[in-house]
Amino acid sequence: MTWGDSNDIPFEFMLIDAPKLGRFAEGGPERDAFAEHFGDPPPSSSSSSCGGGVCLFENLGGNATLVSPMPLDHVDDTTYSHLARFIREAPGGQVS
Repeated sequence: MTWGDSNDIPFEFMLIDAPKLGRFAEGGPERDAFAEHFGDPPPSSSSSSCGGGVCLFENLGGNATLVSPMPLDHVDDTTYSHLARFIREAPGGQVS
């Protein structure tokens, strides 16, 4: 599915409560997992575009764009461990 297909191909997804998965993710978040893409400006070796507390960059295969919040020093790492927690706890400027 691509952005160009979005008007022609129906898209569905499900959100399923998975407390065990949440506890797993919150148990050891990796603050630096995407560190090579963060920075202002991003490193010259990176295809990142950062602004407003988030960065956009290609996945390893180059066929998808990832959107990642830049971890803020004053925010606990577990806030970035999974989407639900991020939506609930991240600063409003990063969520919107």
